Amino acid sequence: MSNSGSIRKAKNEMNEISDKKELILNTAESIFEKYGYAKTSMDDIANEAYIGKGTIYYYFKSKEDIFLELVVHYHKMIRNLVEKEMSKCTSFDQKFKLMIELPIKYAIEKYPIYFEALKTPSKSLLKKISNFKNENRAMLYEKLVSLIREAQANQEVDENVDVEKLIEVLIRWFFLGDDDINVTLSKEGFEKFIKEYDLFIYIILYGIKKRS
Repeated sequence: MSNSGSIRKAKNEMNEISDKKELILNTAESIFEKYGYAKTSMDDIANEAYIGKGTIYYYFKSKEDIFLELVVHYHKMIRNLVEKEMSKCTSFDQKFKLMIELPIKYAIEKYPIYFEALKTPSKSLLKKISNFKNENRAMLYEKLVSLIREAQANQEVDENVDVEKLIEVLIRWFFLGDDDINVTLSKEGFEKFIKEYDLFIYIILYGIKKRS
């Protein structure tokens, strides 16, 4: 077989793998949303996707791994969306509000199965979610610190504000970044909480904004 033929074969195999994984993930997401994470089985996903259960296990070790792949996918989408929208903002206020509001709003509107999965009694899944959440927490921390320090340099934010402490509080309560906070995690709870975001953000900005 020629080199071009080998390359073409390799590309076809990669495309087939990508297509199969996408089929499994799309099917799983649909069933998770319809029946809930806990009530969905690998058999359900296989039957709905019209593929053998063995094929699913070839790509994913468990239902938890399928769900976590979806979590990673949506978090990447949210990060990309935040970056895109941030580039359109012209003020610190807009950027700050966007970074606080957009991720949770997007999760509520586009990814309701996340809240469903958090109700699972599976300690293994909750541990994996916690680990992933902490990784993203670190990235978010750096972005918010950078944003506020830039605003301090531009004299938009009081230079006496303890930036690290402020961000720790923001992440713990707005993003539930610490697992020691006992909060009822539900889609309905977040929908109620997010209605108060404007007030919280106004209070935070009013308290840290540098006055002329």
